[in-house]
Amino acid sequence: ARGGGPDNDGFFAARAGVHLRRYDLDQPIGDDGSPSLAIPITSVDAGLVFERDWSLFGTTFTHTLEPRAYYVYIPYREQNSLPAFDSAIDDYNFGQLFTENRYLGNDRIGDANQLTIGVTSRLLQPGTGAERLRVALAQRFYFEDQRVTLNEVPRSASSSDILLAVEGRISDAWTIAGLVQQNLDSGQNERFNVAARYTPSPGRALFASYRYTRQLVNPTGEGSEIQQIDLAAQWPVNAQWTLLGRYNYSIVDMSAWGWLDRAAFVFSKDEDTLGAYPNLKRWFAAVEARPAVARARRVGANHTFKTEMDETALRAMFPSN
Repeated sequence: ARGGGPDNDGFFAARAGVHLRRYDLDQPIGDDGSPSLAIPITSVDAGLVFERDWSLFGTTFTHTLEPRAYYVYIPYREQNSLPAFDSAIDDYNFGQLFTENRYLGNDRIGDANQLTIGVTSRLLQPGTGAERLRVALAQRFYFEDQRVTLNEVPRSASSSDILLAVEGRISDAWTIAGLVQQNLDSGQNERFNVAARYTPSPGRALFASYRYTRQLVNPTGEGSEIQQIDLAAQWPVNAQWTLLGRYNYSIVDMSAWGWLDRAAFVFSKDEDTLGAYPNLKRWFAAVEARPAVARARRVGANHTFKTEMDETALRAMFPSN
């Protein structure tokens, strides 16, 4: 349902449904080779849109304020013993905050008794309605502890991290965007993204971004830090040819390479030092294949390094001793 006056609008949507699934397993779970589930899902989504004229830099924009509340209730049904053929943990973002299930796929339907509160504010270009600036803030509040899991540690906090996103078109050619995810309980910054795009004309574009994630959890539940720089360009040279290029650089991977390269001197003298750590070995192999590593090896190829741990070496490594 929708309603409102000349300077405001709103919406209200209530949903109720049942998720049904049944398995036919070659290897039964206990004595049941065909487990089945029926999980009721209820959600209520409501929001308001307020508008006003706002003069800024000599232009009268339409300024909006859009609060939104989204409640979801899904009762607990035991699923941790069931197989997960096509499910994964969904990314934590604005879209997921206003979604019923925290998992992708159908093998896990997360239990939920939660309320998401968010607010968005926009500046709209007069006449065209084009969006010049958008600022969004949202957080989720939990009324029960998590019980359904998929490789992750069950959540026990009463609220989620807070998300703040800003995106603006500061001119006809320049667009900037930023995202911050902050853990208010620990005071830690969980995610920080910033990006800029330059598009002077159709077919011409330059893009640059920096991405930081303190602990990115992959679909298997493993976490790792992400620090990446991304550069991309598209530029026509004539009517027939256009140059395209992209460069992605992982700051964390390259800073850890030197330590991994010396792993044999730390763990053992075996040829397959990382054999007991297959995930670490695959990651190291991917980093080892980068051109920057090849250049680093060429730099050290003609140098003779000191191997004796004598008094001079100890002073260099531990200058305070």
